[in-house]
Amino acid sequence: MSKPLRIGLIVLGALVVLVVALPFLVPVDAFKGPIEKAVSDATGREFTIAGDISLKLVPQVELEVKDATLLNVSGGKHDIFARMERASLGVKLGALLSRRVEITHFTLNEPVLHLEISKGGAPNWVFAPNGSDNSHDTNAATVAAEDGNTSEAISNVSLSEVAILGGTVTYDNLQEGSSYEFSQVNMGLSMASLDAPFDAAGSMVYNGETVNVNLHVDELRALTTDQKTPLSLGVQSKLVSLTLNGSYQGGQKNLMAGKTSLSIPSLEKFNHWTGHLISKDDVKGVVTISGDLSGGNSRYQFKNASVAFDDMAGTGEVTIDVSGTRPKLSGILDVNAIDLRPYMGDDGAPREDNTGKAIEPWSADRTSFEALKAANIDLKLSAQSIKVLNYDIGKSALKVRVTSGKLVADLTEFGLYGGAATGQLTLDGTRNVPSLTASFDLTNVDAEPLMLAATSRKLVTGKGNFNFTVSTSGTSLKDWMEGLSGSGKLFLNDGEIIGVNLTRMVQIISSLTGLEVGKKKQDEIEGETGTDQSTEFVEMGGTFSLSKGVLNSADFRLLNEIISLSGVGDVNIGKQTIDFNIDPGVNTEDGGAKVALRVHGPWNDIHFSPNLQRMLEKEIKDRLGIKEDSPAGGLIDLFLKNQKPDQN
Repeated sequence: MSKPLRIGLIVLGALVVLVVALPFLVPVDAFKGPIEKAVSDATGREFTIAGDISLKLVPQVELEVKDATLLNVSGGKHDIFARMERASLGVKLGALLSRRVEITHFTLNEPVLHLEISKGGAPNWVFAPNGSDNSHDTNAATVAAEDGNTSEAISNVSLSEVAILGGTVTYDNLQEGSSYEFSQVNMGLSMASLDAPFDAAGSMVYNGETVNVNLHVDELRALTTDQKTPLSLGVQSKLVSLTLNGSYQGGQKNLMAGKTSLSIPSLEKFNHWTGHLISKDDVKGVVTISGDLSGGNSRYQFKNASVAFDDMAGTGEVTIDVSGTRPKLSGILDVNAIDLRPYMGDDGAPREDNTGKAIEPWSADRTSFEALKAANIDLKLSAQSIKVLNYDIGKSALKVRVTSGKLVADLTEFGLYGGAATGQLTLDGTRNVPSLTASFDLTNVDAEPLMLAATSRKLVTGKGNFNFTVSTSGTSLKDWMEGLSGSGKLFLNDGEIIGVNLTRMVQIISSLTGLEVGKKKQDEIEGETGTDQSTEFVEMGGTFSLSKGVLNSADFRLLNEIISLSGVGDVNIGKQTIDFNIDPGVNTEDGGAKVALRVHGPWNDIHFSPNLQRMLEKEIKDRLGIKEDSPAGGLIDLFLKNQKPDQN
């Protein structure tokens, strides 16, 4: 072996021994101070290493640090910005000799990271080197950008493999008062340099649900400055799916823009997951939104938006704000159909028609409006149809506001059963006992489907005008019906009262020769009822008042070609009964009694009979020449009322 070769081998062996032995010859803890100082100077925050440091030089430079902590900015919510249980860093030795930093791997075990946005809007993940103002509200991005040495010092860094294992990340926006915590963060990251594309993929757990995340940023440095950079984001879990292809502007602006789509399979479960609690088991609450997104800091606007909630779908412009205690949805939408029935529970209305069968009482099951607390809403809507309770409403334009469970709907265009309507509906679900108030003006409305929706019974046909103001409250439909109060008026033309032939009844009663009514005559009167009977009218209507579920009218009037009827009495909506006195405007032959008819009984078994007391009152007054509304007439009414004659 030649002498030069022997010398070369000796030198090479010495170098190998030196490289292997160096970590043992030089106390590794001696690196703590310089590392702590270097990181502290670069970030402007105190960096400490409480654990051990280990160093390897072959086959590559590898540094392992345990229990390292980087403090937060002054004035931050948390004392520390980051803490690492164990960090392992691998660097190519050859690249170091060329004054380049090529990181082969960087592994963080069980790191804790506290991200914050200050009350002034400054993010704490933007660092300011020592000598700069490093308070929480300083725009550290600007400071860092102005420090050319810092930028140059890290411009030649490349990462080929970064792994975060078992991490915890918190995010606190002190401007909005919102806080989030993500655990079991397992992510893989890669980038060639701070000015090259950055990719991240992995998963984390939020409120017990695993969320998968994929992120691509064309330039990582833009995330910490006010630069705009192309970005694509995908978020996927059982409860939400989000995609974004557009751009991001970092720093204090924190803005995103681009094409996006959002899908929430169950709004109820999503709200439970995010902390906006509702409880309505039968609400599907499937939400999908897509469109052109712009915004940031928890407030986003969708233009050219397509929005769907369950079977309801619309297009328009929508703004979503998730900064408060519950999401807020505002905007202008054109919707194909609005169906509120699934969110109001069973309407509990009686189902039997006027066939004599037993009629179900109003449901006493608790009616829940908790779904109204899922989100705050301020929308201008145009809809081809609306379904609420039993009502089918046509083309409409309305403004809907929902605030903390209270719904206010102002209707400016309201197609209702062949006519039109305007009005306001308020449904207050904020308290333990929900309440409703409604005020409507209806014009040229078809009465048959309207009354069927209101009472689940076929009562009347015809067209006309109807206006009313009502209010009620309760925890069930039964409570609502028994608590109705308000007033209104109804006038119909050219229709029929279904289930009774009043004209024929009047003719039967008019044939009576005295005040006694035999069974045969009573059966004859009752025979004029049933689904095959009806009373035609040219005009019918009157005013009414409502109190505690009882409708009272004192000026009811019906007119057809044969008779003219006037009436006074009550319809007990809560108890589903009627007690009404009708005075036909026809008389019997000379010497006969004045005609009077009593309509009374439960809705499914209404009885019609001569009102003997009313007929007696009229007979006495006529024979004594006393006027109906005179003081003497009032005394006669009072006396006969106390006698309580048999009306059956």
